[in-house]
Amino acid sequence: MNKAIRVVRHMSAERQLQHSAFRFTYPEGRPEQFVEWMFSPIGSAIWPPVEGGGEFSKEEEKMIQKTGIPFLPSGVSLVSDKPDMDRGQQVVVRGYDERQMMVVVGYLDPQDALVLVMEEEG
Repeated sequence: MNKAIRVVRHMSAERQLQHSAFRFTYPEGRPEQFVEWMFSPIGSAIWPPVEGGGEFSKEEEKMIQKTGIPFLPSGVSLVSDKPDMDRGQQVVVRGYDERQMMVVVGYLDPQDALVLVMEEEG
């Protein structure tokens, strides 16, 4: 789950946002807008690859990770706003404009209690 949270941190980092369509699409750059963008077709098109997903060899994955790009862990889903009861392990990403922060919540099973919460100011 920590690897999935690293992906969210990577995608929401200012240096990444400057090189994406996010700032152009959402000049205000509010947390709720980021979550909407991240899970849109444009935002999800630039998600990092899945670790061990076959897109790259193990050696290529290691080289890519050395550049600081995290891989999505296999078996952990990223979802927006609320848990998806049809998926197992997941990280839920929520934006809170009034608090100017994103909240990332981890579930081993969405039927059970959350196991991890991270709040990050936007």
